[in-house]
Amino acid sequence: RRKERLKNEAAERARVAQRQQAAASEAHRRWEGASESGESPYLARKGVKAHGCRFEPGGVLLVPMRDAGGALWNLQAILPAARADGADKPFLAGARVKGCMHWLGDPTRRKWLLVAEGYATAASLHEASGLPVAAAFNAGNLEEVVRVVRKRHPSAWILVCGDDDAGT
Repeated sequence: RRKERLKNEAAERARVAQRQQAAASEAHRRWEGASESGESPYLARKGVKAHGCRFEPGGVLLVPMRDAGGALWNLQAILPAARADGADKPFLAGARVKGCMHWLGDPTRRKWLLVAEGYATAASLHEASGLPVAAAFNAGNLEEVVRVVRKRHPSAWILVCGDDDAGT
């Protein structure tokens, strides 16, 4: 049973890796086809800029999701309005999220590094403080992003900046 379980786990890891690699290829294709300038109702509504993001037609903002080494694994597409299913910030299907982030500002040799949940919070913090901020994309990814940031920047002070979503 143990051998069978290990075999099944290895096969599942291989399937996940294959799906993630296919999604990463799609992320690269969309990223390369997107524009470095454009408009986004989301950015206008939040009152922040597009730090290292790109634009697709129709006001779609693409936020890159990279690993610690800078490899692109996924994209968060922030839509101008929610889809019929209610989603307004979808990731690519099957793509890696865990440990992926988007840096606003350069974290190299900085004393303080901030980690925020979503893009708008990260952009607000970066614009207000001038400090580098890693957007973790969701609360479930905060801890993993902090681990990755700590490993890459062992002497930096890390401040986790959570969202206050109590009312929503």
